[in-house]
Parts: sequence; C-alpha cells; structure tokens
Amino acid sequence: MNLRDFDLNLLLIFNAVYADRSITRAAEKLGMTQPAVSNALTRLRKQIGDPLFERSGQGMEPSPEARRLAPEIQEAIRMIRDAVSLTEKFDPATSTRRFLMIMPDAIESAIMVPLLADIPERTPGLNYSLEPLFPNDFTQAILSKTVDVGFFPSPVLEERVRTALLFSEPSCIVVRASHPVYGGREQFTLDDLFEAQFIAIAPELRMLTQIDQQCNVLGRKRRIVCTTKRIWSVPYMVASSDLAGMLPRNIAETVAGKLGLRLFDPPMNLPPETWHMVWHEDFDGNSAHYWLRGKIMGLFAGQNAKLKV
Repeated sequence: MNLRDFDLNLLLIFNAVYADRSITRAAEKLGMTQPAVSNALTRLRKQIGDPLFERSGQGMEPSPEARRLAPEIQEAIRMIRDAVSLTEKFDPATSTRRFLMIMPDAIESAIMVPLLADIPERTPGLNYSLEPLFPNDFTQAILSKTVDVGFFPSPVLEERVRTALLFSEPSCIVVRASHPVYGGREQFTLDDLFEAQFIAIAPELRMLTQIDQQCNVLGRKRRIVCTTKRIWSVPYMVASSDLAGMLPRNIAETVAGKLGLRLFDPPMNLPPETWHMVWHEDFDGNSAHYWLRGKIMGLFAGQNAKLKV
C-alpha cells in the first residue's frame, strides 16, 4: 500500500465506528452524514481488503482483522493528536475546541452551568457535546478515548485510566409538602419506607446507590410504581403526585422551595453518593484536557458545588 494514496481520515472514521459499533452514532460524533460514513467505510474496506464490520443485532460487529487493527489505529491517532497538542498552547479564549463528555444528568447542571457561563465572553469558540451515562459503554468509551472525560459514581479500576473524586453528598427522601400522609411528619420511618409508593431511577442507575442493597439485607423491598432514567424528572413527578422519591440532597434542596417539597433523612445509614471524573492517561499531557479538568475540579474545590437550574 502506497501511503501517499491512502486517506488518513478513513482511520478516524474507522476508530469512531469501532468505538460506537454504530454508523449513525459515529456520524453524529464526527459531524458527518450517515451515507458519508458508509461510503468512507466502503473505501477503507477496499484498501484494507477486509469487510471490517458486519451488521448484527448489536449494531456493527467488527471482524477479527478490525479487532487486530483497532488498538494500533487508536495509538496512531493518539500520537498524532498529542504531537499536535504539544506544539500548540491551548488558549480557551481563542480555541474552537469541541469537548465530548459522558455526563449523567445528576451532575450536568453543576458542571455545565458555570462552563457555559464563560461562552459569551471568555471562551466564545468552545463547544461541548454531552452523552448520557446509559446506554454508553462507559469503560470502553474511556479506554478507546472517544470521549474527553466521563463522570461515574465509582472509580474505574482499569489500567491507563485516571480517576479523580469530585464530590460526595448524602441522599434524602422527598415528598410533596401537602402529601396527605407524609407531609406533616417530622421524620420518615423505616415502616414509611416500605409503605410509601416510590418513583425511582432505573435499575441500572439505582444499583449504583446502596438503598436497595440495604433493603435486601432487611429482607424487604420498596414499593416502586414508576421508574425513570432522568433523575431530574423525579422531583417534578413527586411534586404533582402522592408518590415519594429518593434524590441526592443537592438536587432536592435546589428545587424544594420552588416545587413545594419536604425532605427527610433516610431511615437507615447510607453511604454518601460520590461522583468521579474519569479520563484516559494519554490525555494527561494534552493542554486542552488539562485546562478542562482543572476547570471542572475547580468547581468542586473546598466544598460541594450547589446545583443550579
């Protein structure tokens, strides 16, 4: 193969499709149309002499040759990006850099409100793109370096992955202040916990907290009548129903006055919820990444940041 005749942009497209196992999601992240990504894959298949990806029920399944090539291509892209970044001092005031982050909605406002506040004057050219925690494969996204940083309730114990604790906060139980049963209570008892009807976050998110594990130890279960993947939906649904919810206290305190909510400490000892910032170690020396990580860590320095809506 003559490298002068090889379009190196095809490697970026390969890397995006390999990371997401989806032409559609790869096209969105690359800012391309889906047909353009498909055509690029066709060109790359001809040059490599391998199908590279086949459609399956799980999306685009990489071939054995694609799996062999992927780490080599990822490393080559990393080396090029690092070489370029080291020759350019990152200036947030003039940069048009796009940062891609996996950002759960529980902490989205705490981080994005202050970052976006700088957009008009201090960082007018920067752009942020946010991905949800689920259904992304969080660890794979970090290891493949398809996202700049991600945020997760627990450290990611993988080689070449960095983790920094952002903050921890307690949970609380929320009901509407005019709730016919619990609105006038001074505390939320253990019996209340198992008698009340709850709105809860989806199981894949709820497993990251300790409430259900503690209930299982007692041999009992909460009465969950509605589940949602959007944690910010919980206080609004609680405010207009006779259901209860469990939230990080920062979120609950932010909207309690506006929505007319009562907050209770849980009737059992629960460890605080923690949030960590996670990134690939290859980004350590990248000046743009260093700026972003420092900016985010600064938001939580010294005390828990209060969420803003």
